[in-house]
Amino acid sequence: MARWPSVALALFLSVATAPLTGCGSDGDSSSSGPTSNTGGAGGAGGAGGAGAGEPGLADHLLITELMISNDPAEFVEIWNPTNAEVDLSDYYLSDNGDYHRITSGQPFVLAGSPGLDFLVQFPAGTKIAPGATLTLAGHAGFEAQHKRCADFAFTNIPVPCGGGTTPMMREPQHGALGTKAGLLTNDGEMLVLFQWSGVVGELVKDVDYVAWGEDLGASEVVNKTNVPGYLAEVDPNLQSHAALPAPGQSLERCVIEPGETDKGGNGILGHDETSEQLAEAFRVTTSPTPGATNPCLPTR
Repeated sequence: MARWPSVALALFLSVATAPLTGCGSDGDSSSSGPTSNTGGAGGAGGAGGAGAGEPGLADHLLITELMISNDPAEFVEIWNPTNAEVDLSDYYLSDNGDYHRITSGQPFVLAGSPGLDFLVQFPAGTKIAPGATLTLAGHAGFEAQHKRCADFAFTNIPVPCGGGTTPMMREPQHGALGTKAGLLTNDGEMLVLFQWSGVVGELVKDVDYVAWGEDLGASEVVNKTNVPGYLAEVDPNLQSHAALPAPGQSLERCVIEPGETDKGGNGILGHDETSEQLAEAFRVTTSPTPGATNPCLPTR
């Protein structure tokens, strides 16, 4: 488990409040507010994430772009479309459908090849500003491909950039950093951004969820139906999946949660994140833009 000395962590977090300038971030990250580790949480909505966004935008964080592991420059991009900063100290990211088991205090359940699944937490004090993005990388090829640094890495394999090393996400108790390069399965799987208090027994709250490809197994979809404490979710066989991008391509969000049910779900604001029509929300693009707001999304 990666651990930060208290002084080093305090120094890192103080630096993280300024926009990134290293790794050739030559305008690539300037589209919608600072691309930095800063932002904020809570807004008026408290645990629901930031307050209501601008017309046509969302009222919580969104996964807006990703490249998968058949490309050495894989990444995940998260966007804050709201009008308040969001504190990410209790936000997590995972590619395993058993992510909710972290609340039981039991070890993280791995699926597939060991080291390829992850359940990671943002470093304490990390914030994302209104309109800003955060980019997470999983491969050392990120800088060469995208001419900029990622904000965090979700693998414990160093991701060099700008003469240094990209800060790693935290490995929470009963979570896991990836231990191999290329973590996002290239024939299809899932990503879920969620919030959890860290108190054993309290439920997770889904923030955003993306699945891509077809014929996904149980660990590659979100399905908490019949798990005690959670509401029923869309049958995995009926969930919509985004398309499968080819090498060099990315999936980018162009529509804000089409078809998603906003009541009666396990989401941070009561949404059912499994009901989103992901095939409509995401398109394949040959021009990935990590750290820049997707040009097809509404602007603030």
